[in-house]
Amino acid sequence: MTPEEPVTVVVADDQSAVREGLVLLLGTLPGITVAGEAADGDAAVQLVATVQPQVVLMDLNMPGCDGVAATARITAEHPGTRVVVLTTYADDESIIRALQAGALGYLTKEATRAEIGRAVHAAAAGQAILDPGVQQRLLSAAARAPGAPGV
Repeated sequence: MTPEEPVTVVVADDQSAVREGLVLLLGTLPGITVAGEAADGDAAVQLVATVQPQVVLMDLNMPGCDGVAATARITAEHPGTRVVVLTTYADDESIIRALQAGALGYLTKEATRAEIGRAVHAAAAGQAILDPGVQQRLLSAAARAPGAPGV
């Protein structure tokens, strides 16, 4: 990717209004092009195979193949495509499952337009990006983990 080439993104979310809103929002950001949209995990995996985007914005809670399973399939089958989770869920289990599946980023749907844009560009460059609240939850979970040194 040269600096002039936009980052290609697929948006995967089962809620039409959210998915369409994200497509419109991404369309306003410089250096980003939406390559397609999917309403569930299976459709996202198929679309990634077809359009080979650099980044997928992935919801977690979708019918059929959910975002965690789709993330695992995409990262295994298409290692050049990065997944950034964009979801309403910020509980420890959701965060850890998504990251274990191969997500490089994790944002909540409270993220701003600028934060989503930064996450897409960072992921395309191979850099992890986490919502500040998610970072705090991970640090807390690590401190509570068995075998963690005492404070």
